[in-house]
Amino acid sequence: MTVSSGVFDTVVVPRGSTSAVATVDRDARAGASYRVTFTCGGVSAVKELTIAGGRPADVTPAPYPVPRGVHAGEGGSAAGFDLQEIGLGGALVAGSVAVAYRFARRRAAEDGA
Repeated sequence: MTVSSGVFDTVVVPRGSTSAVATVDRDARAGASYRVTFTCGGVSAVKELTIAGGRPADVTPAPYPVPRGVHAGEGGSAAGFDLQEIGLGGALVAGSVAVAYRFARRRAAEDGA
């Protein structure tokens, strides 16, 4: 994607990135409005940029943090299978089913008596 305007040099946004740095020309007038054109894959969009008043003492652009995706853990994927945990989980399920069956049989016996 490229971003161009009469108030700064054309900037190319690197592939895979969502930002780039453009330095506004020194002759930009405070309160003036400039057209900014965004072009990507043959499609263009135009926005207006209004220059705010004042100029910072340090005109060196601050470094932007590099965007990174979230690094998630393995979660419940196959990479985390542990036979001990699987056995314990199976025993808990079997025990729960047995207790539920027993309560159901006891209640049926009480209702029939």
